[in-house]
Amino acid sequence: MKRLALAMLCAACGGSTGLQGSLGSDVSLAYTTVLIQSTPSVIGVSFETPTPGQSGEDIVLKVTATTSGLDLTKPLTIDLTTLVSGAQRGSVVRVVSGDGRGDLPTIQRGTLAFDSAPTAGKTVSGTLNILFAAGSAFASGRTVFGDFSALITVPGQ
Repeated sequence: MKRLALAMLCAACGGSTGLQGSLGSDVSLAYTTVLIQSTPSVIGVSFETPTPGQSGEDIVLKVTATTSGLDLTKPLTIDLTTLVSGAQRGSVVRVVSGDGRGDLPTIQRGTLAFDSAPTAGKTVSGTLNILFAAGSAFASGRTVFGDFSALITVPGQ
């Protein structure tokens, strides 16, 4: 019964059960839930899965973007590499129980796109495409991409 409920939940998340890309050769990109949260200055898309043997969720991948200067009233493609106040607009983290590889390199190329205006309380679909900067650290030169769909919520509400 739990598997059926998870399968139905994943179908509501856009029909996908995992992100794709070369990062998947190093870590699992499988997820069960997509969470989109928005504040007046930031939007984040989090791909999560239950933490094995514990309560709580592992964050397979979370992409956060500063929305300063963007028109959030229409469909939107965010260039995650744009500099805002001297820092890259987008960032990516992962928080997986028992895996210390949470820090990811800067984004060399990347977009976070929404098919409709990313408005709190509305369901929105979109795509994620990222190439991490080359180097010797974990995830360097790797890619991750995929589609998503979820209700946009406001943290704490």
